Amino acid sequence: MAHFIIAPKQNTPANNLKSISGKISEFWSKKTNGNKQSVIHIEADPQAVEQHKSELSGTHHIEAVIPHTNGQKELLQNMAEEHLKRSKENSPVVQHATIAAPVPSPAPVMVVVDGIAENTPPVPLYGSTVSAVIVEAGHLPDTVTAITNQNGQVSFTLDNSGMSIGMIMTDPAGNYWSMATSSNETSYQIDCPLIANDGPYGWWQQLMGLSSYDATRGKGMKVGVIDTGVGPNPCLQNVIDLGSLINGVYDPTGGGDVDIHGSIVCGLIAAQPQQNGQYGGTASGATIFSIRVFPSDGGDANQGDVAQAIRMMVDEHQVDLINLSLASKIPSKIEEEAINYAYNKGVVCVCASGNTGTPVSYPAAYPEAISVGALGLNTWGPAGSVTQVLIPTDPTRINPAGYYIPMFSNFGSKLDCVAPAVGLISTFPDKYGINQAYGDLAGTSLASPMVVGFLCGQLAIDEQYQKLTGAARAAYVKPALVAACTSLGLPAELQGAGVPKIENTSINPLP
Repeated sequence: MAHFIIAPKQNTPANNLKSISGKISEFWSKKTNGNKQSVIHIEADPQAVEQHKSELSGTHHIEAVIPHTNGQKELLQNMAEEHLKRSKENSPVVQHATIAAPVPSPAPVMVVVDGIAENTPPVPLYGSTVSAVIVEAGHLPDTVTAITNQNGQVSFTLDNSGMSIGMIMTDPAGNYWSMATSSNETSYQIDCPLIANDGPYGWWQQLMGLSSYDATRGKGMKVGVIDTGVGPNPCLQNVIDLGSLINGVYDPTGGGDVDIHGSIVCGLIAAQPQQNGQYGGTASGATIFSIRVFPSDGGDANQGDVAQAIRMMVDEHQVDLINLSLASKIPSKIEEEAINYAYNKGVVCVCASGNTGTPVSYPAAYPEAISVGALGLNTWGPAGSVTQVLIPTDPTRINPAGYYIPMFSNFGSKLDCVAPAVGLISTFPDKYGINQAYGDLAGTSLASPMVVGFLCGQLAIDEQYQKLTGAARAAYVKPALVAACTSLGLPAELQGAGVPKIENTSINPLP
């Protein structure tokens, strides 16, 4: 048995699917302009699906489930592979990193995580996610994760003496920097510095031309976020939780963040600081609609849920933009047609390019989407932080001002632009006794919401955009974004058109 997704082709009403054997669960169905739109998950014998495929191929797409990730595991593996490559070449690791070559460790590996701040004793960090990249000759790096206990401790046991730790990355549950390290020991003491409250804007907003915080920026714009869920966090009061769409089941109460990813994305777009020094969003006046498509067990999303969530955002909530901080190596006609459907309704999907250091992933690579790669700043972040570890040694990736394209950022002719995405500080869900949690993260998943926030602020006051409808409205967005970009002086395949800046924007302001 295998899992498949069936959806009507564009402009085709649904028809009878009972000829396919297996368990069928229709999880979303509604009328749109007289046509019943539906996406169906089935579990069936692949031979039976192939046998009946011709009965539906004229009117429906039938696809095997295509996993979509939020890119964090891929980013960690990319970091480990880059580190191992540098170690073999005997080249220095980045200037401020504290990474040593991996050493075989057949014994249990103990990790202790503390939070540190000036003039205060270390604090055990409960709830930190510790990810270990396991390296073994002849195998691709594998990643295992665990959560620290109340003493800030976690342990890993390697299966055999041929395995070693390639890298350990620690993500605190909030308010402390994420760190990456390796050592010659079987135990690790990882000290995570406190994140300073230097908001409401960080270098990531200032680079794009935002100098002073405006709580109303983007007012009137509506954004759909399709991710791991959202909150709770009081700085995300303008985010409307729509629930979840998971493998054929819609749950209006299931939208809480099962990770940290969705909360970070929502915060980068529209966080509203509740205290001095907290970081705000790039368009804090915008309204966000969040739906969860990632399961609570840490598994992947799929194209059926993503496609139906896109239609939901368009038809039920009339959003202006949709953020997709997720990626797959494999294209999907079901997903692409959902993005085209949104486009024809005037809605543009802004997508992360991917974290595998390869050509742009899907859905970012679809023609009607906007694809965004990652940008970092080499003076940002404490020594040993993930932010510093990600600084490339390749001089062609760094410009004289210190802005760089990290090795993980997907590239190529389908890349539209880049945006800040390394060490950005945003909202975390409040867990493990932390209130109003903030933390840092890296990945192209952060670049796309930065562009969404940028666009919200500009399009909200653009009279010409506001007057347009349908596909003409959507067609206005990408050229306007590209025209607003400034080159970083880096290769076009790495930076696209560059980074968008407000001073380059040519808009027709509302009266």
